[in-house]
Amino acid sequence: MRTGITWLLCALLVGGSISILGAAPPLITGIEIEGAIATPLLNDAVGTLAGRPFSRAAVRESVARLWALGQFDQVWAEEVPGPGGVRVRLHVVPRPTIRQITWDGETGLDIADLVAAADLFLGGDAGRARLDRARQAILDLYAREGYFQAAVEIQDRSRPETASHDLTIRLHAGVRARIGAIRVQGSSQPDVERQLKLHAGDAYSQRTVAQRVRATEEALRKEGYYTAHIALTGATWDPATNRVPLDIEAGLGPQYTVSFSGVMALKEATLRDKLSFADAGVVDELETDTSARQIEAAYRDQGYAFAQASGTLRNSTIHFDVTEGPRVTIHAITFSGNTAFPADQLRKKMQDHLPGLFDKGLFHRETLDRDVLVLTAFYRVEGFTDVAVGPADIQFTDDRRQVEIAIPIHEGPRLAIGRIDVTGAVVIPAEDLVRALPFKPGDAWNTERESEARRSLTRLYGQKGYLGVRIDFEPTREDERVNLAVRIREGMQTRVGRILVTGLVETREDTVLRELTMHSGDPFAPDQLVESERWLSELGIFDSVQVGPIQPPSAPFVDIEVTV
Repeated sequence: MRTGITWLLCALLVGGSISILGAAPPLITGIEIEGAIATPLLNDAVGTLAGRPFSRAAVRESVARLWALGQFDQVWAEEVPGPGGVRVRLHVVPRPTIRQITWDGETGLDIADLVAAADLFLGGDAGRARLDRARQAILDLYAREGYFQAAVEIQDRSRPETASHDLTIRLHAGVRARIGAIRVQGSSQPDVERQLKLHAGDAYSQRTVAQRVRATEEALRKEGYYTAHIALTGATWDPATNRVPLDIEAGLGPQYTVSFSGVMALKEATLRDKLSFADAGVVDELETDTSARQIEAAYRDQGYAFAQASGTLRNSTIHFDVTEGPRVTIHAITFSGNTAFPADQLRKKMQDHLPGLFDKGLFHRETLDRDVLVLTAFYRVEGFTDVAVGPADIQFTDDRRQVEIAIPIHEGPRLAIGRIDVTGAVVIPAEDLVRALPFKPGDAWNTERESEARRSLTRLYGQKGYLGVRIDFEPTREDERVNLAVRIREGMQTRVGRILVTGLVETREDTVLRELTMHSGDPFAPDQLVESERWLSELGIFDSVQVGPIQPPSAPFVDIEVTV
């Protein structure tokens, strides 16, 4: 607890309202803010305390809202007795923030990568601990890219009158290290060295070396070394030579030979791509069986519904025996029980088709299963919530080259929307909410209507800054009608807090802020984020623009980060 705070501040932390021997609480005669200039944003955070009976809970809420702005390192309250009541004095200690960032010196790397590593932005934290983390992050990036002798200095010029800081980041990348000797331990060293494509004397980059090691392992597995394992076991910088020798452990294992029999319709190269050995790094009976199932799936994708494959593993030889069977096309798709929609309309909803000019009409059992689900969803969207579609009856011809598909449908009653009653709306009139709904009485009813309506009303409230609105629907079925009761709990209005701009190198911050459609203290509307992104993008001076909340929005304030 800070010194100098009266007994009333201690009471503030307990909760409740002041009551001395049953007397009414004193009135709050005024509000003072010490440590910062009062702005509309600060006044909104404090709220309307003056003229109200003193309440510990109300003062605690004001302190919490000031703290939520993220502009202060300390916030506390003090009670000052006076004529006619008490004054509440709110003390704040501004958080040091960044006003300007200047990059200088020999960068060595792309300046954008260095800016991203530092993660410093205008309006952000300028505390010493944060600057130390930024400096270390830049040094870590340099080390990963081979600049082990890099030096980074962050010069900080503070402006006490505004608690803001001007930073100058001086860089000296130094000489980039080179790859030293490459020592490969394990079997078949020439094969590994050939695939690595790394050479002594190349510029060192931790990322590049790791990528080459992974690519080498993948390439060897494609050549039949399915159990190959390549790992970087050592990469230590030698300051005397400014080189990084590489120690690589290589275990190739046997080179497997894969053969097929019975394959005529598909190319063997297509089937090899379906084998699971390279991805698994394992060759055993289980993976052999898994690969056989993958081969069957490849045939089914091409309409060979009866294809079968089996695999055998002997030493370093893997053999697959394939029985392709006939290619199956769809001869007919029929429906029964459909009275609301004609068969042609239902067929257009399906992925399975009869043969045509641009469609071979191949039969896929998995696709048919999905089509049954698609038809079910279609009926429910149209108000047939009790519909039952399928299972499909499949009949093959004697030569198994064609199939007839019959899909039974039990439609059930079609439900329509009846009355719509809205309660709890204050900020937006109930009739405006009803007009904003994506449906009206008499339209088909389905359970998705609730989600559509919630999105529409939430967006409408969001445009006015009410992001915590709660919308509940209570559908009541009455014969073939569904009456809707819409319950609204509007919550608090959310306003824009701080607007932080990151990624600027040459452009002034006020150039960005001028193009935004929102300002600190305005009601927060998510649509303004998209609009601000569009305006900034149309300036033509940024490669990319992102505008969004730093944290998920919540009452009473949300901070906005503009990243360019």
